[in-house]
Amino acid sequence: MKMPDINEYMTAGELIDWAQANLKIMKPKEALTNSEIREIMRWIGMCSVDTIFAGGEKPVMGRIGIGLMLTVTLLEFPEYYAKYELSQFN
Repeated sequence: MKMPDINEYMTAGELIDWAQANLKIMKPKEALTNSEIREIMRWIGMCSVDTIFAGGEKPVMGRIGIGLMLTVTLLEFPEYYAKYELSQFN
């Protein structure tokens, strides 16, 4: 089995740019409001491979989608991540 090329993956910043373009949020990352960050992260989670849509509309995100949202938030918006206490200590 061939290992995937790391150049085939999107960076966290590229995911943010992709989400912003699809949501038509045209402003620098530094100028985003908390509401816009939340909308962007939710959109990224909805695009995850393990997200299903209950009743055809309501997204139910799985572990991959939730993990992706948390990781991208931590990497790109650490202040938001800390403010909303998104880390969990087990």
